[in-house]
Amino acid sequence: MTQIRLNFTDEEGYPKQISVTGDSFYIGRSPENDLCISDKRLSRQHLLIERFGNKISVSDCNSSNGTTLNNYDLFETETLRDGDVLSLGGVEINVEIVSEREEETFAPVSKESAPKLEENRPTTTAPSVPQTVGGVSTNFFFIAPLIGLGVLLFVGGLIFALGGGSDGETNKDIADSKTPTETDTEKTPRKTPDADKSPSFSPTPTSSGDGNSSSPTPSPTSTSGGTTQTPVGSSETENVKKIAPEFMKRIARSDPNPFLENSQAEDVLKKVKSLKNSSALADGLRSIAGNKSQFETLANSKGLKPQFLAAAALNVGGNPVETAQTILPILGNLRISLGTDFADDCLIIMAAYNQGKGGDFKSLQQKIEGLSKKLSNEGKSVSSRKLRSIWFLRDKERISPAEFDNALNFLAIGVIMQNPKAFGVNAEPVVF
Repeated sequence: MTQIRLNFTDEEGYPKQISVTGDSFYIGRSPENDLCISDKRLSRQHLLIERFGNKISVSDCNSSNGTTLNNYDLFETETLRDGDVLSLGGVEINVEIVSEREEETFAPVSKESAPKLEENRPTTTAPSVPQTVGGVSTNFFFIAPLIGLGVLLFVGGLIFALGGGSDGETNKDIADSKTPTETDTEKTPRKTPDADKSPSFSPTPTSSGDGNSSSPTPSPTSTSGGTTQTPVGSSETENVKKIAPEFMKRIARSDPNPFLENSQAEDVLKKVKSLKNSSALADGLRSIAGNKSQFETLANSKGLKPQFLAAAALNVGGNPVETAQTILPILGNLRISLGTDFADDCLIIMAAYNQGKGGDFKSLQQKIEGLSKKLSNEGKSVSSRKLRSIWFLRDKERISPAEFDNALNFLAIGVIMQNPKAFGVNAEPVVF
């Protein structure tokens, strides 16, 4: 397996080397990261290094002071290579990428095992001998082809003679006896997925609250923004598991791989079922669709994603545009404390919304940091993603059931926004 080592100087001036472990490796100022560098120039969660097989990528997590890769600003996900130099707000990290094969090949040779070179070896004139290549006489290269041709003629004649045996089986018979698997597979072109296009989906009946099936979900259709609906699965739970990550990507600043576990998807589905018959929700979706530019302007003014602001406005209720203007300062202040780099951060903001409404913008972040230290002291290793999951925080009693419910309600609204008709809501998708 490829080894990734990060070489840098710590805050006390000592050189350090850290090995990157796991498929996702976070670097930042917060102790929740895989590598914590307590330098004020770094953001709470500053950089992400990811493995995809043999490919290694790096991306900035919307940090305040930014990141450079080999003196170029890192705006998008880039491939990380051996010898690259990262600068995290001025903190320099040198990247060393070595495969195990390279480590074995270029292992240092000890003086004892190194072969000794003969010095001042006397030179003599060798007697004239036939010219050779690699120890083989050049005559061999003229004779060998003739020998090979003779062998081929002999073998070909033998096969021809045996081909007319008593059973009369010919080469054509042999070819015709191929199994369908052998012939058909060669003729069938291999299909490769197109990552840039949303896959189409067949009409799938969706369950209404009374257990009857509603009309089939239509094929994806373009919205006014030119974005297609998210495809649905064979059940409502599968729909949630497919659609929720798309919404979660759109509300976060930099979260390429959000996901829901089966039990979490079931929780979201229960909320979806309680919301999908709301005429106010359908009206709200139509209102947002008609005022998308306003949501984009408002969200950008506070460093938020418009999809996040729109879902939050629907979650709070009232006229979506007016509500968005009211809640924007609260969400902006919570973003400073809790961040919006990942979808889990956005869900935490919604859990802390009522605290923020009351002027408390730091309490929940302090609780999360306290929980991280407690688990670390107990020798328990928890990933930063899990530590900031609303399900984990609820189980650890860092958020109340009411706060959890508010965040879950927000997520359910977002799922419906992506593909309303998949859940029987008479509205078009609202996607920024």
